[in-house]
Amino acid sequence: MQSEGTDDLIFTFGEIVAWYARILSAAAGRRHHLGHVGGTGHGRDPKVYLRPGDRVEITVDGVGALGNPVVAG
Repeated sequence: MQSEGTDDLIFTFGEIVAWYARILSAAAGRRHHLGHVGGTGHGRDPKVYLRPGDRVEITVDGVGALGNPVVAG
């Protein structure tokens, strides 16, 4: 539903990583939320939300991809 590139970030990906590195140490499993792009489900009419069985995927050029299934909580 959402598709944006790092070219649309206010700061470059490198600047963001450098900023986080000044205040947090790197650790396995640590993640950083950078906000979201337009087109989120709550802002749509009708509203669209994730459901069990959906898959969330993120790809960062030059870094790699990560995908996870949505499960009932």
